[in-house]
Amino acid sequence: MEQVAKQCKELTDQIKLQDKPVLGLVDFSQDQGFNTGTNKAVMKALEEIEYDRIAMFGANAMLGEVTKTVIAALGKADRTKVFGTREEALAWLLMRDPVRGYGN
Repeated sequence: MEQVAKQCKELTDQIKLQDKPVLGLVDFSQDQGFNTGTNKAVMKALEEIEYDRIAMFGANAMLGEVTKTVIAALGKADRTKVFGTREEALAWLLMRDPVRGYGN
């Protein structure tokens, strides 16, 4: 997970240099290996990576609630959301931002 976070940080830094929005879509549906170590790595990544919006989906009910709690504790609930389906996540992620202007 730490390697993935490092790669995401490098990629987001490149996107920011191009003055483009950093939007992320995270699919938990195939990931069954979350534990306290991966949770800490995810929290650290959310703290360190500069992004405009991240939409997550596919988490089981317990993981979804834990993720929402972590997001709120980090103060990023306005730009990081958890959804039940990919379609809901994409709809929010690509929603037009009246200030920044990205989205469809």
